[in-house]
Amino acid sequence: MSELFHNTKSVMALKSQSVSAAGDVVGEVIDTLGFKSVNILASIGDNAVNAANTLAIKSIAESTVVGMTNSVAIPATRIQGTAATPVAPKNTVVELGVTPAARYIQATFTKAGTTAITISALAVKGIADLVPTQV
Repeated sequence: MSELFHNTKSVMALKSQSVSAAGDVVGEVIDTLGFKSVNILASIGDNAVNAANTLAIKSIAESTVVGMTNSVAIPATRIQGTAATPVAPKNTVVELGVTPAARYIQATFTKAGTTAITISALAVKGIADLVPTQV
């Protein structure tokens, strides 16, 4: 049987947090071992006060080292979707897909505006190297 549950794994790309100041927020290091593709889904929880507050996935870096010490930006040719496309309305999602060449990846998010908003992001790893036997 081909279905998503056994062929994907979800992990946090950015832990839910309230951010007031404009600027970059660096996400979690994601281990892609066993998967060939990752979708990053970023969300604003509540942005009712000011529509100028936006969140975008600025870039995604990859590295062979868990500490990301030798990281390089993943080129646009291996990213599906448009990086830096902001999401503004509350309870909406912006998504990028990536095909990493290195084991570890890490997204950087950009928040615009000065009103506090709650942001978070999820990484869905897909195209598993080992998949269950079809029944």
